[in-house]
Amino acid sequence: MRSPERDLWQSVLMQAITDARLEPSCWPVPVSAYEAAAEARTYLTTPSKDLSHVCSLAGMDVDALLERMQRKIAKVPPLCSPEPPQPRQKRGQTFTYAGKSLTVTEWANTTGLSQAAIYGRIKRGWTMGDVLKVSPLSPAG
Repeated sequence: MRSPERDLWQSVLMQAITDARLEPSCWPVPVSAYEAAAEARTYLTTPSKDLSHVCSLAGMDVDALLERMQRKIAKVPPLCSPEPPQPRQKRGQTFTYAGKSLTVTEWANTTGLSQAAIYGRIKRGWTMGDVLKVSPLSPAG
C-alpha cells in the first residue's frame, strides 16, 4: 500500500544511493561531495538501527537492501582524493544582499546557517539570495 510517508522514506534511501554513486553534474567535484559519497556508502553497506528503521518506514527489507548495496557499491569506482580545498575568502570580505553588506560570519549569525554552508554555496556560484535561504533538507548547506 502506498502512502506519502512511505514515498518520502523511499526518496531518502534513493538520495543516499545517488550520493553513494558520486555522479555529480559538474566538475570539479567539491570536497563535500566526496564526504557525502563516503558517508552514504558506509550507511548503505553497514547494518545499523537507523538504516533498519528507515527501511521499515520505506517498506523495504533491510537485509535485502544491504546485500544489494554491498554488491552494487563494490562495482562503483573507488573514491579518488578530491581536489585540495580552495583558499578561504579574504577575512572581512563582505557579501551584499537586500541592501545589507555583511561578512560570512555575520550572515551566519543572522540566518542560523553555518559558515561552512555559506562558504560552500558561494564557492558553487549561488546567488546571495539562494545562499542565504535556510533549507532543513540540505544538511551540508
